Amino acid sequence: MSTVKAFQTPDALGTGNVETQTFVKVRRVRSFDDVVDQVRTAITTGSIVAGERLPSEREFAEQFGVSRATLREALRALEAVGLIEIRLGSHGGAFATDGAIHRQVESLRQVLDVELAVRSEQTQTFRASLHADNATWVQGSVQDLAVLSGAMSEGSRAFLLTLAECSNMPLRVALAGAVEGGDDEQVHSLLTIVEMQRVIDLLESGHHTKCRDLLFAMLSRPRDNQ
Repeated sequence: MSTVKAFQTPDALGTGNVETQTFVKVRRVRSFDDVVDQVRTAITTGSIVAGERLPSEREFAEQFGVSRATLREALRALEAVGLIEIRLGSHGGAFATDGAIHRQVESLRQVLDVELAVRSEQTQTFRASLHADNATWVQGSVQDLAVLSGAMSEGSRAFLLTLAECSNMPLRVALAGAVEGGDDEQVHSLLTIVEMQRVIDLLESGHHTKCRDLLFAMLSRPRDNQ
């Protein structure tokens, strides 16, 4: 990776001091995960403090060397695990949180990791049920469909986290963040681009029950069958 120039932001207390944080350009293959990992580390280690505003979407995308769509999905994932808060309006943007929700999500993720090791089949079923049920809470608005379509290029994990975000239920978002927050892609069933598009098509046509059943079936299959 090549180091990129540091960005500068006012400190969280508004004293006028300027703090510097350096990120590196991400790897092309897993750019979404790289962005999430770097920002997560910066917040949890205190390099970015609670209440600090992150750079604008354009500036941040340039820092990481990724598209704004990729950056947007990474920010949604960070919001899902409680590390940042995205505020709207003229004074909006992405702000680091105190990490309280993130610690709760991490605790839950650790429990799920143990369950996955001890009761793999039941944990896989829980994951499939969670994501499938999330689909029934998505309104299927033009905005929902647009963000889901944008998440497809970032892979199955980003798509499922975005699906939870579209449910507009913080608990479901937190659970999805915990379920998808581990390094277990070799264990969990993943969705292909074609399958993600099928989910979007069903939501667009208002067939939420069919969408739920299809999503559960796809996420319940053994990883080796993909």
